[in-house]
Amino acid sequence: MSEKKEKFIDCLFDPFNPEKTIGLPQDKTITFAPLRLSTDPSVLSKKGPISHSWYDRWEQMICQLQNKASLLFKLNPKLNFVTNCNSIPVSKSKSTSGGAPAPGSKEKTKSIWKSNSFMVGDLIVLSELDDVIYTDPLTSGLNISKGDSDMIMLQYYELPEDDPKTLDLQYVDKITTGPHLNDQNKTSVGYISKSGILNKIKKPLGDKINIIKIVTTGHYTLALHYEKQNRIEYFDPSGSSWSMTRPSSKKITNDNIDKMNVANILNKILEVAPGNFTSINTKNLQILDEDIYCQTWVLLYVYMRHVYPKIKDEDCNEFFLSMTKDKKGYEKLFVLILHWWDYLIYLDETIWPDDFEAQYNSLFPKVGGRRKSQRKRKKKIRTKKK
Repeated sequence: MSEKKEKFIDCLFDPFNPEKTIGLPQDKTITFAPLRLSTDPSVLSKKGPISHSWYDRWEQMICQLQNKASLLFKLNPKLNFVTNCNSIPVSKSKSTSGGAPAPGSKEKTKSIWKSNSFMVGDLIVLSELDDVIYTDPLTSGLNISKGDSDMIMLQYYELPEDDPKTLDLQYVDKITTGPHLNDQNKTSVGYISKSGILNKIKKPLGDKINIIKIVTTGHYTLALHYEKQNRIEYFDPSGSSWSMTRPSSKKITNDNIDKMNVANILNKILEVAPGNFTSINTKNLQILDEDIYCQTWVLLYVYMRHVYPKIKDEDCNEFFLSMTKDKKGYEKLFVLILHWWDYLIYLDETIWPDDFEAQYNSLFPKVGGRRKSQRKRKKKIRTKKK
């Protein structure tokens, strides 16, 4: 066990000073290599046909990130987070293919993560062009817009009917782009995880903030559901090119079909009024090719909003956007997410002081947090100068 720190603030990741926590003791029980794009696992390579081990290892990494994030989210009793995974023992480390995260070469992995839901999501939305599904060998001749869309999409994505993760999926809704558009018809099918948070939110609603993990086609986003106001705050690190609150956003295109389906499903399940569904970020924060950390970005957003330093949604987004003015800014943004990934995935809570909860609560002694008190002090100083 590592030596405990005296000050809990020294154990908390600071987005405004991401290098502060470099050098902290880390939990290397299960190790992963930094994410990289060396090969496309969806195509044939010299190593042979597609290997599900690539996706399995990717999913295990997401499990570890979410499990570690849950330790931080528990600092705020209002946050409600379901991890949908557990750790199971294995006899030895397993090698992986392509650009998959892999165990450290010098350290044997004694256990692995097993997800109970598809890509550890609470809401899963998958889409594809209708013609592609109709001509694919696995779904040849099937019309997804008119047939059993949920089963056809699962068949197209090679999800076996008897797989536990498939059985965990509960079909909710689908939408298809209309023929009047220039785009080819595309269908998006939405499922919720039976073991996820959307199956655990009880009525009447209280004052919890439900963290909804969203898996879309090749991407990871997140929604915060505020029970008290019954409103949703949607965050997409790659940016939402359309607003979910404008009437004009009702036009469904191939680019926004998954996001539209997400909004429709969450509004339907949680009975949220369309005006109470807000998309926070409209700009792509992941412009660099090497930034494939969408699953990490969404956890940073929750952390900054409701754990530390607890800032408003617009302030959080403005902080991100302030680094998107040029390539150097994007590189700085990428360094931020790399430091957060390394801090989070190997978070060692055993170094936290015994009174970490009391120390954490002292950081936010009043409603509105530390920043509110600072604003008041600044106002008094200005008043005296007058």
